[in-house]
Order: sequence, then structure tokens, then C-alpha cells
Amino acid sequence: AFYIAPINDGHWHHLCLSKKYPKGSLNLFVDSLKGFPDNKAANFVRLFEGREQLILGQRALPNQRLNGSFQGKISHFNIWSRWINISREFMSYTHNCSSRNFGDQVDWRLLGLQSGLRGDVRI
Repeated sequence: AFYIAPINDGHWHHLCLSKKYPKGSLNLFVDSLKGFPDNKAANFVRLFEGREQLILGQRALPNQRLNGSFQGKISHFNIWSRWINISREFMSYTHNCSSRNFGDQVDWRLLGLQSGLRGDVRI
């Protein structure tokens, strides 16, 4: 059985969504604990017009208006082009919020600066 406690409890949480491409496994971890089996985690990444898009803080369904958005703070959001080793790498990130953990595709320090964004990204 899988369970994720609510993350809207006023405390910081570490989330990791990892996917091996092109059609590999998809895993969602919350505070280093696996939250959903592969078939349920797939609901977090939806296909739109043949492309995968990651939408943060908003439920994303085709032909649906965007409302009820996330309200709060997101920090240290990174995207890497490689598979993150959950047992070693991600576990260290959840226990160490140092500024050395920067994604090679999206680096949280550069969000909002076009030079820090790669691919089809909209803010």
C-alpha cells in the first residue's frame, strides 16, 4: 500500500518525480518515501498534443480552465537530464538543503531569467 500525507500542512516538503525516458518507470517520492506505484504516478505527467508538460501547482487536464492554483512557496526546483539515484542522491538532498544541488536543465536560482530555461518552458 502507498500513502502520501497531505503536503499543505505549513511545513516544507521534498518532492521528487523521476522518469526514465522514453517509456521507462515513473516514480513519485515525498520526503524520501515512495508515494505512488508507477501506474498512479503517471497521473502527474500528462500528454498534451504529443508532448509531455510538467505543470507545477495546478491540476492539468486537457480542455480545463486553470483555477484553484497552488498558493505558497516553491524553492529549490530543479530538473536534471539524468536519472536521480533515489537511494543515494535524492536522500542526501532531502537532508541537506545546501545550494550545491542545481539541475542541469532547470536551475532554481535562475528561474525567471531566460538564460536559465531550456526547452519549451513557460513561467
